[in-house]
Amino acid sequence: RGFLVGMALVAVLQLLDAAGGAAAPTPFSAGLAGSLLAPSYLAAFNYLLALMLPVQHRTI
Repeated sequence: RGFLVGMALVAVLQLLDAAGGAAAPTPFSAGLAGSLLAPSYLAAFNYLLALMLPVQHRTI
């Protein structure tokens, strides 16, 4: 449960950072950049998101 809560928290912080734009660094971006666990949480979140929302592949 703790991993899922941490993953959700990091995902929300990432979304808040992205919503702020790239005009100036925010405390969220500094915290996420210096975190050792945030990349793992974001990778797991992206993996779960890809499982829940599959992308249809196009053929060229």
